[in-house]
Amino acid sequence: MKKIGYKKMFGDFKARAASQAGFTLVELMVVVAIIGVLATLAVPQYQRFTAKARQSEAKIALGAMRSAIESYRPENGMTGCLRQTGYSPPVGRAYYAAGVVNGTVPGAAGQCGPNPVGGTARNCNQFTDWANAGAEGNQCVAGDWQFAANIGEGGGVAAAVGDLPAAATGIISPDAYLFGVAGRIRNASGAIDQWTIDQNGNTSNTVSGI
Repeated sequence: MKKIGYKKMFGDFKARAASQAGFTLVELMVVVAIIGVLATLAVPQYQRFTAKARQSEAKIALGAMRSAIESYRPENGMTGCLRQTGYSPPVGRAYYAAGVVNGTVPGAAGQCGPNPVGGTARNCNQFTDWANAGAEGNQCVAGDWQFAANIGEGGGVAAAVGDLPAAATGIISPDAYLFGVAGRIRNASGAIDQWTIDQNGNTSNTVSGI
């Protein structure tokens, strides 16, 4: 039986150990640096993607407000009382405040045209209550025409009704209105995402929060 020398056996062991060696510290540092660069590029893109996805909530809210008022006003006349038209703010996580745009608080004398059941012109904070013997002239309150959000991006500060878009007083009339939404959907942008919709269904992203 052929004997194998100690030096030869030890040399073979060292060769095998060298061939199976792991990463060096330098190699690991290079990999970590590459991962860091990729994360720096990927995270903002992911945040933009999620913010754009949240904008669908804004479009849904705008459409719901317009649908409610368009169903209400042919029989009942114009009003700023969104809740009384059948509009309901989102239940659960709502990133967007919604309602009549700021600068047009319902209430200007006669601004919403004649009462549909006769009489003098009515204010925009009045609504018709057909279920109550056809009575009209009932008044709604601020919580009926503007609704705050309840969550912000990353669980942060939610958008308030004061964050809604602003417009010149008088935008609500028998034939015109302007509703808006505002949401804190991406803190990195430093801006509140704002949208509006008018009586013709025209939507506008007045301030991008992405």
